[in-house]
Amino acid sequence: MRKGYLKNNIQDGTLVLDLDKNNLNRIIRSTRMINKFCDRKNLKFEVFYKGKSINEKVKEKKVLVLAQLVKAINIKNIWDKYSYIYDTVCDNVGKEFKEHNYCKFHNEQCVENIYGKSCRSVNGCCYYNGEMCQYWKNGKCQISCISCKLFTCRYLRKKGIKFSPSKIPLLKYFLNYRQRSIVEDNMSTPKEEIIDKLFFAKKGIFSI
Repeated sequence: MRKGYLKNNIQDGTLVLDLDKNNLNRIIRSTRMINKFCDRKNLKFEVFYKGKSINEKVKEKKVLVLAQLVKAINIKNIWDKYSYIYDTVCDNVGKEFKEHNYCKFHNEQCVENIYGKSCRSVNGCCYYNGEMCQYWKNGKCQISCISCKLFTCRYLRKKGIKFSPSKIPLLKYFLNYRQRSIVEDNMSTPKEEIIDKLFFAKKGIFSI
């Protein structure tokens, strides 16, 4: 998708694109360029599908992916943008785990616990440095940690179940390599701390 094409589709301060089956993947792959273009020109971004502006209520999974990218592009405050991306990715991954019942939890035991593949007998992978995670209380996690959400154990990875930041559009197109590493490598860390790290990594400050 060329910048000249984008310039020709500006209407009243909004970049407007029409979606069809032939250009869905092309628009998604152009997310990074569209985001930079809209930020530089101070534009809103809108995509029309079947005559209607798409939003997160669409049912088609691939169109929903694009709707979430569009919403992220339209959030201009960087902290709010990262917060939306963070929450949406956690929610998407959580729904997939629930829908497919990957961990098969029963009586506080996951599939690894049940088959004796884990170093612990209960609570799945909710351990940190060999000890029960400090944020696991009353049978549930007390924080939202994207690194924990993306993690899959060896048992699940052998079955091809894994979530790489470079494969998730919201992370792939809005975060750089260093930031994607932060998202993946900060287990048992609250959301606010991870977003702080994302912000400083974007600015080229890697000391925190």
